[in-house]
Amino acid sequence: MSTEFRAAVLLLAVLPQASAFAQSNNAEPLETLAEVVVVGSFPGPPLWKVSKDGHALWILPLVDMYPKKMQWESARVEKLIGESQEYISRPVVASGIYTSNPLLLVWVLSLYNTMVHLPGEKTLADVLPPDVYQRFRAVKSRYFPRNSGIEKLAVSGAARAMQKEILQQENLESLNMTSANSPLLITEQTDKWVKGNKAIRRTKTGVGLNHKLTARELKALAATMKVVAATPAFVDAEAACFEKILAYFENDLGPVKRRANAWARGRIDDLVNPTPLYSVRNACINPFSANADFPEMKKLLENEPGLAAPDLVELGRKSRQQWLDAAEAALSRNTTTFALLFVNDVLDKDGLVAQLESKGYKVEISAE
Repeated sequence: MSTEFRAAVLLLAVLPQASAFAQSNNAEPLETLAEVVVVGSFPGPPLWKVSKDGHALWILPLVDMYPKKMQWESARVEKLIGESQEYISRPVVASGIYTSNPLLLVWVLSLYNTMVHLPGEKTLADVLPPDVYQRFRAVKSRYFPRNSGIEKLAVSGAARAMQKEILQQENLESLNMTSANSPLLITEQTDKWVKGNKAIRRTKTGVGLNHKLTARELKALAATMKVVAATPAFVDAEAACFEKILAYFENDLGPVKRRANAWARGRIDDLVNPTPLYSVRNACINPFSANADFPEMKKLLENEPGLAAPDLVELGRKSRQQWLDAAEAALSRNTTTFALLFVNDVLDKDGLVAQLESKGYKVEISAE
């Protein structure tokens, strides 16, 4: 793994990101979950077909979670990719900072390790509200009762560890919303089939902005985060964010498991259910993602503008428009095109598929 990549992973989303967690008031409580995530070989979901004048765009919908131990065996998708003249990847937005300096990387790792552990003898019981901590203990006793180390992690580190433990226990793999190579369950297969089609055109629609970190910037960031992390406002913000993650795993995991199984088995009704979708790209999972409204962060950005977070909303709009433009171009020149899209853009009334339909393209679901 390159130093650039490792540092980018650690420092992704240095400054604030909008929370991607949603909560469902009607979801099943944790103790009544009955859905068991499937294991074995499955064909995956139905495909959406967008067509006009004999030209077809086949779309594989992606969801937020997948059965980790399933084998995706879709001869139909392999055949379609083999017949396609073009393959369009899904729109993604990624931003981060990186370094190619080994010494800076060591400093980054040290800073990260400091930020994800509580100081001294403190534990999560000392920093979380009592009611939130008791709910966390209930989840911990179910999924990882022997993991005592998580109690010494800072809120951000505990959130990451809790997520990892629960997904492992529930046989779930999450979709990385900012990586075109996720989930590997799908992209490893599609990439193999695309490579097998020597004549296919590959079109990427993702957008990314990366900033190369300087020693001065890292020093300023470390000093600022040390101050910010000690403020009551930051502690309260992390606790509130942790509570959202906790509520997700308490309330929404049952429907999410059903949707994961629906994807594997091709069950359309459960695949399109309205349960909130989950994204791991969340501010509380990254200790560097302090809100820019903190006075210390405002001062940091004034002195080091290179650390400012890009406009992810605008980047997302740009990436989605690039996918839409690529889809229309492909439908005009190709007989067959294959593409990936997140399920929201397949189903939502203002999603990318709906936008194509409004322009006169025929949209249908094909389960054959």
